[in-house]
Amino acid sequence: MILSGINNYCASIEMKKQLGTLTDEDVDCSSKTSFTIEEISKMVNLGSATVESNTYSNGKLTNLVVISNQNRYVLCSNGSMALESDGCVTNTPTEPSVPESVSFAEDSWKTIAAIVKSGKVDQYYNVGDEKEVTVEGYTNGSEQTFTVRIANISTPSECGAEGFSQTACGFVIEFVDIIIMNSTAINS
Repeated sequence: MILSGINNYCASIEMKKQLGTLTDEDVDCSSKTSFTIEEISKMVNLGSATVESNTYSNGKLTNLVVISNQNRYVLCSNGSMALESDGCVTNTPTEPSVPESVSFAEDSWKTIAAIVKSGKVDQYYNVGDEKEVTVEGYTNGSEQTFTVRIANISTPSECGAEGFSQTACGFVIEFVDIIIMNSTAINS
């Protein structure tokens, strides 16, 4: 909270400077390389925390050490705060895990969604693969079974173009042999 409080305060000070409403009591962040405890206290409510050290450069804090509840917190390079004893964790992107797949027909919707999110649909399914789905309450509370099939698994570069059919983009499932018409809407 201290980190975001200081960053928000300094951003608002820049706005005050542009509007010409900066007062003598405001802390002008632009010329600072660090802040005193008194300056930080004007920016945020420290509560029981204390700021041990800080460095402010190019409009943001690049170093911040805070002591709170007898714990020492440090600013990490990714902008988060961490317990000094735990150290900063570098999050490296990992591939999403893909559950065991049997086939499109037998996989659960949760498994299908995980495979789609992994970006590896073409390694598991093919266009034309079919699956039975049951829709409860279809007519008068009864259930009806339908067949769906994979209509598309690719995302061509044209998908971003205006006017390009989005039904040809990404993972698309369609109902097989189903057309629902409202007979009252038919004009003779």
